[in-house]
Amino acid sequence: MVCNACKRRYQTTYSQGGVPPALAAEHALWVGQGRPAQFASPLNLSLWGSYFPAVPALLAACPVVHCSDGSTWTMIDRPYATSFGNQAYTSSQAAVDAHLVSMMWGRGKDNRGPSKAVLQLATPGSSASLQLVAQTLRTSGIADAFDVFVPERAPNRLVQLGPSFSTKDLFFFSNIPGRHRALILDSVVAKWLRGNLHWNIREATVKVVDYCRYLYAMYSWAADLGETPEDTEVVMFGWVPEEHWRPC
Repeated sequence: MVCNACKRRYQTTYSQGGVPPALAAEHALWVGQGRPAQFASPLNLSLWGSYFPAVPALLAACPVVHCSDGSTWTMIDRPYATSFGNQAYTSSQAAVDAHLVSMMWGRGKDNRGPSKAVLQLATPGSSASLQLVAQTLRTSGIADAFDVFVPERAPNRLVQLGPSFSTKDLFFFSNIPGRHRALILDSVVAKWLRGNLHWNIREATVKVVDYCRYLYAMYSWAADLGETPEDTEVVMFGWVPEEHWRPC
């Protein structure tokens, strides 16, 4: 259920028209394939470990893929990253670990990822800020957590952490029983919305109203499909070719 105040504030024509035909078609294909999970994200463990010595221990339980060219990739999936996000509210160190895993899930093959993460965590008070965001999701909800974390002058924003990757943290930190979950709004999702609905929402938005309108639409479509919002988002990701995620 969504509160009536949220409905009045965040409902749009996109959420009122039922499930978009493109999403319904992709959902049917996904169901027909047995509801496959999103592909795991490949990570260059040696690269990230050279910046963060704790990383190998954090990812010790992840599967490893050895390619014919001699490269080795550690594979992180959503449930694994979520297991760290579930603990982010408990301590500042748990929040830092959850943030690192979230960034590695999103930037595993990006050679700039570790250096950006260094700058993020060098932000004064970064560990306390990350824990506060995780706690705010539990005490005050998604909109308040977005407000203190994502806008340009937000008190808990991290240097070099843009809105797209901020919403990845919000996603992994907000797996709270009985509560709506924050969803990722990145270039993949924004491109899908533009291409299929002509909804020109920006993945780089720092406006909480834009983000919440996206959430409201996703919650509405998920309810009509009989799915969780996070699985509905995975269906959107399904249009990205598998080759995009393959390490070899």
